[in-house]
Amino acid sequence: MDLKGVTGILQKMIDHEGHDTILKKVKIVEANDKGTCIAELTVEKEHTNIFNTLHGGYIATLVDIITSLAILAHPRVGKGVSVNLNVSYLKPAKLGDELVIEGTTSKAGRTLAYLDCKIYIKSTKEIVATASHCKFIRED
Repeated sequence: MDLKGVTGILQKMIDHEGHDTILKKVKIVEANDKGTCIAELTVEKEHTNIFNTLHGGYIATLVDIITSLAILAHPRVGKGVSVNLNVSYLKPAKLGDELVIEGTTSKAGRTLAYLDCKIYIKSTKEIVATASHCKFIRED
């Protein structure tokens, strides 16, 4: 699936008006058939915790969604559900920070996909969080 297809899926998720509406400011900038999805986000007040840094739950949501879009971009993989999501929080992201979220497919097997994610500050390349995501998948 290409960039247009992945962007369309994200828009459908946002338009559903459920939890995924919190992703309305996320911009997909790259998606390819290697199972990669790259997005960008500027941290705004609505994304922060009481300390005015990016909320850990929002980071986990970014990991979940961007890696899920990465596996959807993979040529032979269909829908899936999360089996495990592990996030390491390394540095706070502050209001106004421009972030890059990179989701990559490490392995897409018959029933399981292993994905990695890295979130970093665009200008300095300082890593905010790293994550691994395992999904049960099925071919469509």
